[in-house]
Amino acid sequence: MTRGVICGYHCTAKPLSFGKGQSAVHTAAYNARERLYQELEGRASRDYSREGEVLFKGIFAPDGAPEWTQDRQELWNRAEAAERQKKNGQPARNMIVGLPHELNQQEREWMLKDFARETFARKGMIADVAMHAPDAKGDERNYHAHILLTMRKLDGEEFAKTKCREWNQKEQLAEWREQWASKGAKALHRAGHPVAAERWRHGHKTYAEQRAAALERGDNEFAESLGNREPTFHKGVKSTALERSGGSNERLERLKEVIERNDIRLEMSALDREVAELERQRARGTGSGGDLEWTDRAGMVAQQHSAMKAFRDLRTEQLAPSGAGVTPTPPASKPEAAEPAPADKQAEMTDARAERLAKLQKMFKRKDESGPEDGNDNSHSPGRGGGGRGGRTR
Repeated sequence: MTRGVICGYHCTAKPLSFGKGQSAVHTAAYNARERLYQELEGRASRDYSREGEVLFKGIFAPDGAPEWTQDRQELWNRAEAAERQKKNGQPARNMIVGLPHELNQQEREWMLKDFARETFARKGMIADVAMHAPDAKGDERNYHAHILLTMRKLDGEEFAKTKCREWNQKEQLAEWREQWASKGAKALHRAGHPVAAERWRHGHKTYAEQRAAALERGDNEFAESLGNREPTFHKGVKSTALERSGGSNERLERLKEVIERNDIRLEMSALDREVAELERQRARGTGSGGDLEWTDRAGMVAQQHSAMKAFRDLRTEQLAPSGAGVTPTPPASKPEAAEPAPADKQAEMTDARAERLAKLQKMFKRKDESGPEDGNDNSHSPGRGGGGRGGRTR
């Protein structure tokens, strides 16, 4: 499924912890879509080869690193062995980044490789990178990569006895996020996507900061899509596997609710634009002249306006219980409390709105099929709905 306006920027990183039952070996197997043997527990991971398509994978290590760093299974077993004496040991950090869907596969790969080398390998880390294709049942623009990072520098042929503490600082993560935004913006500019590049350049900032930057550069469509959007979050390995098997859990349900609320907000914004366009057309229709004829123009615009307002008010009622920060436009008269419309009813209403707009467009016709007499095309058509969600995700 493809949704409207999107900035595919995403960059999160969290340490793996033995205390939470997490494993660097199992995570590496999932990321690379492989089956690896974990020495610490004396058992193999699941075979992840059928979980999804891996577009690229590779290990980036500092210059002069021993050969075993290029062996995925040995690398992460050694990382776990360095932490085995600690109940809450953190053998690795798992980073997930979104990739620009506007780029081709080669351009995405170059962007990811440069980031892994410059940001991590040159600083002493080992980065195990795997790029994933969009899920067949999800957003077809969701190209993303998993980057598994070591927590210790190398000391000769082994990992150092102590962790590199500065890699755990919040300031360090903020720097990585900004570097990923800069890397994406440069790649998009080189590929001829200046609008997407500017959206990426500010992707590491808060929604409010991104919206302010979008308004300043005149990217009103993107600014509107950021209006009062709720942040989404990553599903996680276990939840993703559960979803693919047809199951669900609380995390998946919460994410689904956030996405649905954001979609409702965007559809309400689209309706506002359409109503505003209809108002402009009504104003033009009541004047003299004009290059369009419309049967019972004023009456039909009023009818369309009323129907769309009713639809918007119903959407507002559905959204209001979430308490997610939306300030709805109050209806002319307060309706009686009603049950939120079920999913099939919502779909019917959306289809009905599209049908009404199609009928509305057919009611317009030109006086002269060859165009206006003065050579200037001043015709107007009903505004098109737009907008969509971001993050990657999410």
